[in-house]
Amino acid sequence: MLRGTKRPLLAFEDDDGAENQTLTPDAKMFKGLTTPPASPEKQQRKYIGVGVRQPFEAVSSSVTNIDTTEEAHEDLKPKRLAFGSEPLTSKTKSLLQQSSVATCENSWLVTRESEYRDIIEFLQGSIGMKDSNENSLYITGPPGTGKTAQLDIILRDKFQEIVLGPARATLPKHDSDLTNVSYFETQPDVFQPVAVAKINCIALAKPETIFQKLITEFTNTRSPAFHTGASSTVKTLEEFCRSKPSTHFVMILDEMDKLINGNGSGASKTKTILDLFLLAKEPSINVTVIGIANSIDLKDRFLNGLNLQKELLPKVIHFRPYNSDQMFEIVKQKLSVFPQCFELFQPMAIRFATTKCSGSTGDLRRLFDLLRSSVQLFELDSLKSNAVSNVGSKRKVTIAHVAKAVSKFMGSATTRARIGPLNIQHKIVLCSLVHRERFDLHQCICTIDEAYDYYVKLLRRTEVMKPLSKTEFLESCNSLQTCGVVIIDFSRKRNIQSGSQKTIKSSVIEAELQEEISKIELLKRLL
Repeated sequence: MLRGTKRPLLAFEDDDGAENQTLTPDAKMFKGLTTPPASPEKQQRKYIGVGVRQPFEAVSSSVTNIDTTEEAHEDLKPKRLAFGSEPLTSKTKSLLQQSSVATCENSWLVTRESEYRDIIEFLQGSIGMKDSNENSLYITGPPGTGKTAQLDIILRDKFQEIVLGPARATLPKHDSDLTNVSYFETQPDVFQPVAVAKINCIALAKPETIFQKLITEFTNTRSPAFHTGASSTVKTLEEFCRSKPSTHFVMILDEMDKLINGNGSGASKTKTILDLFLLAKEPSINVTVIGIANSIDLKDRFLNGLNLQKELLPKVIHFRPYNSDQMFEIVKQKLSVFPQCFELFQPMAIRFATTKCSGSTGDLRRLFDLLRSSVQLFELDSLKSNAVSNVGSKRKVTIAHVAKAVSKFMGSATTRARIGPLNIQHKIVLCSLVHRERFDLHQCICTIDEAYDYYVKLLRRTEVMKPLSKTEFLESCNSLQTCGVVIIDFSRKRNIQSGSQKTIKSSVIEAELQEEISKIELLKRLL
């Protein structure tokens, strides 16, 4: 209620109660109004600079008799949710993402300097020496050992789109109509024009389409030359490379062992791999072929069996599984961006996690998932004990948190053992995720909403079973995460306006999943 005293003057009134003759636009808008139609916070900003010395809160409190004590303002402040809102734990989980950018002082991953120098030595000889015998390379090692990551860092640091300095004036020119071109320094201040094509072989429906895919990566899509559709062969690719003599072509085939496991006859698969590696041995063209695969014995099974001469076989570089000490150094380096993030863990907790992961597979990705899950369990414990304010100082992620995460997500050593207890609906959801990741490679960051849409379309097409509702699908995804066969996390996609979204991906070995699913006739059509 208004008090019985005289109303205080507003911003646009004189002492005698009459309106000022020179009214501002704001004064005209509020003419005749007792209280301007705005919140106190906005009104204060609006009247600053109009000539008012008294803030609007003082005017409002004297008019409406509002309690402006500090306690009242404290009660009106919005409250932050405790779980997941601590900046230190949020930063730690972000740094432990598999996709987080590696902050390397050098051009090699931690503990991978030897492998890096072997790759650079190969590239300098293959690209810089016309008569080099080593023009093909096979990089092998178990999953999660840094094969693709190390090669991506080399492509980022050593293949330059723009060259600065005195050598710029004498740079050779690229052949016309080429894309993905750059310069590689073969010797100090000596640069060679290169065109790089990196293909993930999982996306190929048939092995023989690799030749057309490579031509497409090298050429302008608007150029009709050499675009002959699926009929392209290794001869077409060879003629294309020969027509561009000024440029050296680097062909990187990631997940190359998928060419063997894909569709097609065994003879066709073997011939495709053989053609790719023999193409690099042609003396009249400038081609370097780099294959990346998990199969350690691929070279022995498919290349040595052809009784080729030693100089025709590719050079092999092994990425061996990480041991516990190497994993510890990698985690320490990854968290060094914010030293407080490393201090959030007890050192023995990290040692315990690295021992568990190195003893099973040596997969670095599993270690990051395990540590990130440990931080989430730590947040839950902090929330329950009302100790969120002490997260960054007194409390730490302990061995108990890591042990709980190990028992929850790594209790079953094999994919087969983890899939066995699932019911039929959970297996269908898992099959749809794997099916999508196999054929939709370029959309590898998959939100749960996208996964559900794909799941519904797949079931309607195969008519295996009626799809679950959206709520039931989400519950199934949470159950799959508990069993350790999928990973649900938060990610930020550029094409999602709402920002941070829940993403989902499978964490199973596809060969073991295929073997387990083949026992159920109903599910054979899903993979």
